[in-house]
Amino acid sequence: MLKKAGLVLLILLIALPLFSADKEKEVSLFVGLNHMDVLGSDLAIGGGVFIPYSEMLGGEFEFTYVPGSVFGVIDTSLVFVNGNFVGTIKTEDESFVPYFTAGAGLCRASASFLGVGDSATHFAINFGGGIKIPVMEKLFVRGDFRLFYIFFEGEGSHLTERFVGGISYCF
Repeated sequence: MLKKAGLVLLILLIALPLFSADKEKEVSLFVGLNHMDVLGSDLAIGGGVFIPYSEMLGGEFEFTYVPGSVFGVIDTSLVFVNGNFVGTIKTEDESFVPYFTAGAGLCRASASFLGVGDSATHFAINFGGGIKIPVMEKLFVRGDFRLFYIFFEGEGSHLTERFVGGISYCF
């Protein structure tokens, strides 16, 4: 049921940009830290595309890769692909842009030990927020914090926290 709901959300997010052809899009690259309750902390790298639907609401497609290991012996990795709704908050002087986000997607979790491994794809939801600060007319630096709940079949959910910094360019 949760996987079907996530797929419906992703389809809606894909269709909605058709209504925003005249609005400015945004592409982002980021790097930071990912912490999962059962794996510990590792590097997180990724990027995304933001497509506005209105002045204060838009959709975001995001990809994150988290390479890692457990005790330096078991190789692990997480790959997130998400579709998110993003709301921005207007500020008086526009010297910064706070935003909040919530969405759903898929997480591919892999682990291997001495060349023997396993991987599986799981449904995930996320929510969080951040701030963008303009440094040039179309260039922003940003900080972003998100909580992800990954639903492992038969095991329940696992909490993953991600804090990243990056750059965004509007086109």
